[in-house]
Amino acid sequence: MPLTYATTAELQGWLPPSYPWPDNADQLIRTASQLVRSATRTAIYDTTPAGLPAVGSDAADAMRDATLAQVEAWLQLAIDPAKGAADDGTKTVASKTIRGATISYAVYAGVAQARADAATHLCTEAALILGNAGLTSGAVQVRG
Repeated sequence: MPLTYATTAELQGWLPPSYPWPDNADQLIRTASQLVRSATRTAIYDTTPAGLPAVGSDAADAMRDATLAQVEAWLQLAIDPAKGAADDGTKTVASKTIRGATISYAVYAGVAQARADAATHLCTEAALILGNAGLTSGAVQVRG
């Protein structure tokens, strides 16, 4: 089972009360946690036996907050990361033909690419949270 850095209870506390609760909250947290794990793979921090950051540590707090910020960003943009690059959002009809039954959608390549990136990369807030906690520097550390 993949490691997750936040819970649905923490997500409920993070999101503004006006947000509708996502039916796929567990899946969003799992996917956001995987992005956070990928971004911090070279970070050095104390862990629990399960591989999670030590409870109460700055790393645990930052990874939780980055995970929650990522989920919030997806919700704000109505992006389903399970769809990845296939998630082009709501489509606007640009033209249609009645007898020939042709429909054309106004989906710009730049918008589609931006949505794909948002579905598969950390949002700015999540990246800043991790960076400010010193978890994404990628710098080599010599010990001993």
